[in-house]
Amino acid sequence: MNIPQARHKNPLMEELDFLKQIQEDRMSFSASLTCHERCVGNYWLNNFYWKEKSCMQNCLEKINQATIITNLNYERFQQTQPKK
Repeated sequence: MNIPQARHKNPLMEELDFLKQIQEDRMSFSASLTCHERCVGNYWLNNFYWKEKSCMQNCLEKINQATIITNLNYERFQQTQPKK
């Protein structure tokens, strides 16, 4: 039975993977912010329709989640980097 050996990534690939994760987090944050702005606009146009309020809250929760994930990824990346 062959057990695969753990491959070590070179530092450049690790940093590129991290940057890719951060870019995905930024795109998620941007999409959630656009969603929130759309819901706010609809909320005002529809005379404070309650469904738009729940839409705004959902988008804010997604923004919060994207921010937390970005911070966790960044902390994890900082911990794996050698101290200079």
